[in-house]
Amino acid sequence: MPTDRREQVLTALFAVLKAVDNVKVVVRNRGELPAAIRPAVVLLDGDERARDGVQQERGRLTASPNLVDMSPEIYVVMDQREPKNERIGEDMNAMRMAIMKAIMTDAPLIAILGSNGDIKYNGCATDMASGRSMEGQLSPKFTFTYVLKPSEL
Repeated sequence: MPTDRREQVLTALFAVLKAVDNVKVVVRNRGELPAAIRPAVVLLDGDERARDGVQQERGRLTASPNLVDMSPEIYVVMDQREPKNERIGEDMNAMRMAIMKAIMTDAPLIAILGSNGDIKYNGCATDMASGRSMEGQLSPKFTFTYVLKPSEL
């Protein structure tokens, strides 16, 4: 049975995240993580959205390939450092940079996305701001674009 390209991207992304230095554990589609296994990364499958494709010709019965933008969610949960949070900002930024570099340069992931695919970094959210939990969490945002080919389903 062929593997869905979406699943291939998520599997490759999981492998990339597991190889990032200083991460104790990477989990997929899981909630809270105990302090003993932090710093940790949580990968959630997230959403995807198909782009508007080429208008189908009248009478054409087969679906044509189209681009799909998927936005899995990545959450980094740092080790416990409250109340002083010493070096938490610096270490979170180093983790963000390591994750960005690993994702944006991974040859197997890039190959799955294909020549019409793309990896776009969209920014990062943290809990380090007034009125937030300040526990040491960040979420780098990426969009992965691949070609959905009905013939591969």
